[in-house]
Amino acid sequence: MTEKKNVLIIGGSSFVARHFIAHTQHIFNLKVVSRSQTGFHGEIISSDFWDIHEDVFKHIHAVINFAAIVHKRNKLPDEIYQKVNHQLAVSNARTAQQNGIRLFIQISTVSVYGKVNSITYDTPENPVDNYGKSKLCADRELITINDPDFKVAIIRPPMI
Repeated sequence: MTEKKNVLIIGGSSFVARHFIAHTQHIFNLKVVSRSQTGFHGEIISSDFWDIHEDVFKHIHAVINFAAIVHKRNKLPDEIYQKVNHQLAVSNARTAQQNGIRLFIQISTVSVYGKVNSITYDTPENPVDNYGKSKLCADRELITINDPDFKVAIIRPPMI
């Protein structure tokens, strides 16, 4: 029997993360960092994801970043989207890399393509809102820290 891998989830109270956790908690040893309590085993509540203690990254095989500011009815300044969706993602990836974690999975969005009817390998990135623009900035910077010892995977799910 294969030993379960230790996976750190950042943004565990998000809609997508909660469903991911529910379906994979029997496959992985999950450590979940959330803003609000979800009731998952191994959960750490943090009101500020910039303040995650480095010890949280110890003995982890992979990090999945679900943390994001998504579409809001009330418009937020671009700086807020950039700080959370771009800079925080890169900061957490660098912390993972510094702690010897070999895989960082960024949950991005198809919003990086803008308003298109279909997406192919050749579809140009052309975000039209702060959400898509900030996610694309993160994606592009995360790709630059990808190396043989630290893999970055970017998943761009559709709008939910």
